[in-house]
Amino acid sequence: MEALTLASPRLASFMKRWTFMKRPMFMERSSGRTVGMLCAAAMAFAGLRAVAQENSFEAWGQTHGLMGYSVAVALEDGATQTYVGGWRDWERQLPMEPSTVFRVASISKAVTATGFFTLWSQGMIGLDDDINDLLNLDHPIIHPNHPNIPITPRMLLSHTSGLRDGSGYNAWLQATYNSPNGAALPSVDDLLSEGQTMYTSDMWGAQSPGSYFVYANINFGLLATVMEAVTGDRFDLWMKDQTFTPLNVNASFNVLDLDDINQVAVLYRNIGGWTPQADQYEGQTPPAPNLDGYIPGTNGARFAPQGGLRASAADLITLAKQWTLLGNGSTTSTLFPAPVVEQFREAQWSFNGSNGSNYGGLFDMWSCGLHLDEWPAESLPFSESPGAMWGHPGEAYGLISGAYHVATDEGCRFHFSYLINGLENGTTLGSDGWYTVENDLHQLVAQWAATACTTAEATPLEGPSRPMVFHGHPGQPLPDYLASCGAGWVDLTGRNVHEPTPWIPSLPSGRYLLTTPQGVVAEVMVSH
Repeated sequence: MEALTLASPRLASFMKRWTFMKRPMFMERSSGRTVGMLCAAAMAFAGLRAVAQENSFEAWGQTHGLMGYSVAVALEDGATQTYVGGWRDWERQLPMEPSTVFRVASISKAVTATGFFTLWSQGMIGLDDDINDLLNLDHPIIHPNHPNIPITPRMLLSHTSGLRDGSGYNAWLQATYNSPNGAALPSVDDLLSEGQTMYTSDMWGAQSPGSYFVYANINFGLLATVMEAVTGDRFDLWMKDQTFTPLNVNASFNVLDLDDINQVAVLYRNIGGWTPQADQYEGQTPPAPNLDGYIPGTNGARFAPQGGLRASAADLITLAKQWTLLGNGSTTSTLFPAPVVEQFREAQWSFNGSNGSNYGGLFDMWSCGLHLDEWPAESLPFSESPGAMWGHPGEAYGLISGAYHVATDEGCRFHFSYLINGLENGTTLGSDGWYTVENDLHQLVAQWAATACTTAEATPLEGPSRPMVFHGHPGQPLPDYLASCGAGWVDLTGRNVHEPTPWIPSLPSGRYLLTTPQGVVAEVMVSH
């Protein structure tokens, strides 16, 4: 799904068939939380169940001829389990491990959106701002067919800006990655503004911005550029400081930040034999790029916000928790209060048959950075309804990936992520726009969730509970139960407007939310 690296879309397979090569499959299971003492019988049962699950993933890997894989699963409030098999480096015969990190392809876009909502929650950027009011480029970014409609972050996040990965995109991206130094990098306006050196007219569609969906990588290259203009920092450095470090994950848009270069999975395609496509470092950390002279806010695509994140499957679960809203209206997010997560997840576009390209049936609904879909598995406890899922798939350099939060009407709520670094016989299109290897994985995850949710005694989903409402004026003390809970003040756009106080702060008249990391605890109507 990342142009330049994607050999073909999901509508067709891209590799020739090849004789299946037998290889051992290495399976491991990791848990993110220590399990308490169990009776011998329960331990035996759990052990048998874990072995059965591992054997199921091993059979799945062998059936689809996977070079290697890492699959992580977790209930919303449970430990993360990681199942791995195959090789992270075929040439050096290094097996896959739970700590292995992959170039995760387009899941990067959901993580870039996570960074954007950090800025939005701090009031540093608006979803409907004109990006030209934020950028400081030599030439404005204007849709040539609709010059009076400003391009906004909401449009970029939801792929409704009118931008396309046109014929000039790959050459511009190659020049971006191969620039000898930061000062020589092309700018985004070189590609997107009429009359500039790398502009091609097919970078823009005919439809009005905000009305028509076409998935395009350039949306997120431009979004990262806008984020740089707002923060004044390089995109990769800002994401490290504001997202990855607070979450304590071994993830980065810069491979030099990773803990161990030997844990990076090589990505492969089968082209008459396993052929490395990306991240073949052979245990040697690559030299740092020369970015001298780079001006943040000119070309954030240099740091691959559209597809260059590296992370493990388990760390993708941690990142997916940042866009998870629970049935009671609270959130698992460490970075955001619930109103921000709710805005993050809210649908911005849905396919009506003629208002966009739905990518072969895969993309029928989109939020501000997330793919929204029905959970397709047909195993219990999902037989009554398909459920819903929020996240992002990925595909590039032979890799297939995804990271999602799933919620069913029956009350089973969980996360899953998957990273595959090569398929011997290529991909075949399955049902609902997914590849067959993904359809089969969904069934395995459903089987895991059926047992996990039953064991956890899942409760049915409820709509977000309505918090209590308190009326008052600035300076008035809050009731003790509100004054003592340490809740911050958030406006209805999800922006933090005041730190916790035991009284009503001096705010304009209106409705505010008192919010803790566990969710909204009260609404306050402020009047003067």
